[in-house]
Amino acid sequence: MNRTNPHEDLDLVQMILSSGSTRRKAIEIIYGWSTLKENVQKYVLSNSGSEADALDVFHEGIIALDRNIRTGKFRKESTLEGYLFGICRYVWQNQRRKSQREILTDSLPDEKGDGDPEIRTMKMEERDILSKIVALLDGSCRKILSLWKKSFTMLEIAEALHLSSPEMAKKYKYRCIKKLKAELALNPHLIISLRNVDSRKED
Repeated sequence: MNRTNPHEDLDLVQMILSSGSTRRKAIEIIYGWSTLKENVQKYVLSNSGSEADALDVFHEGIIALDRNIRTGKFRKESTLEGYLFGICRYVWQNQRRKSQREILTDSLPDEKGDGDPEIRTMKMEERDILSKIVALLDGSCRKILSLWKKSFTMLEIAEALHLSSPEMAKKYKYRCIKKLKAELALNPHLIISLRNVDSRKED
């Protein structure tokens, strides 16, 4: 991956350390690295992923690259392209490990006797209720609250959703929480159902 020389990398790093349009321009340049994007796609596809997965991984990798440069974690010991590819590989490997853990958790009994049909039924009920709660929101709110739950910063959420600033992302998050509370107030049976499942699990 010898797309750039060290001076070009240093220029991009300095642009990212700047603010406003200069920083956004650097991010746009990196988004345009078609060869790297293709390499990330090939890696994800060859490791049980899809084209949509590859695009998500590439986006998450750029967010992490931007964060690492701005927090001083990028040591300039490799090219930006090689560094970003390494981040994308890590992101996809981490997602696969998490997915495998979830599958394992769902398939094996736990200490409470998850092999018990009643326990499995309660877990299915819980997932169904949570899905109905999430479905009360529109797509953008689901995305914002999902990223927030995963501890993404307001800056990262703004970039992921193409918002103008972290402050705008914060406003959207606040509105989405208000929407969720309002919808739950109109659908109290969902909260009651969820609490009933929790209390049965504790018995």
